[in-house]
Amino acid sequence: MYYYSISALLVTLLPTLARAQAALPNVYAPPEFDKTYEGYLILKRPATEEEVKGHCHYPVLHYIGCASRVWEGKVCAVFIVADEVLAKYGLKLEGVLRHEIGHCHGWPKNHPGAITVLGQR
Repeated sequence: MYYYSISALLVTLLPTLARAQAALPNVYAPPEFDKTYEGYLILKRPATEEEVKGHCHYPVLHYIGCASRVWEGKVCAVFIVADEVLAKYGLKLEGVLRHEIGHCHGWPKNHPGAITVLGQR
């Protein structure tokens, strides 16, 4: 009986713990880059991280999204993986788009001055 209770508890908790371990923090640009983008924004939503990787030519652990500025920053193409994949990491479109728009404003890929926030925002 004792072992059965532990097994039932583990079966119940393991999926929750696995999701919690996969959660990524939101990483936002510092104030000088964290503002409304006033240029022409192109937003594409590839279905998989592999598809995002095809547009993002900077090596990262997770291909959640990327941004490419053209014409002196007047146009920015943003690629963000589908909502189902974002949810796997505990992220939402709004938070990832805010991050990528920071790059549209010229925030470097190495994220100097990044503001890290745990949980969805």
